[in-house]
Parts: sequence; structure tokens; C-alpha cells
Amino acid sequence: MVKMAFQRRPEDESKEPLTHTGERFIPLEMNTPMRRELIELLEGNDTRTYVQIKNAFPLFMVVPNEGQVRPALSLLN
Repeated sequence: MVKMAFQRRPEDESKEPLTHTGERFIPLEMNTPMRRELIELLEGNDTRTYVQIKNAFPLFMVVPNEGQVRPALSLLN
């Protein structure tokens, strides 16, 4: 799961910034290199400090005034 948060400055500077959040679940297919690398890293059997998870974060996001952040699917197709 990837959790994301965006902050939007209010027009009135006396107010706190609005924080918009969202979650995205990324399935990791069995027996893929990315899944194996992540397992090795989490088990401490790898010296790397990160694993690249492709497509975890969409290129474009919709950050509405209210509600959850979501991918801009119409721009991604």
C-alpha cells in the first residue's frame, strides 16, 4: 500500500493548509523480480536500502477540494 498526502495553501493566510490524502494498493505478482527483491530487503538478506516499485505513484493526480486524492485516469490513458 502506498499512502500519499498533498497540502494546499489556503487563500486566507490565517488558516492552516488543507491536507488531502489517499491510498493506493499495488499488487505484487508471485515470482516476479520486484517481489523477490522486496522480500529479500525486508528479511534483511540484501544490502540495498530500497527497491523500486514501478507504477506505485501515478504521473498525474486529482487533488479535489474535498474527498480522497485519486489518479487522473483520463490523463493516463
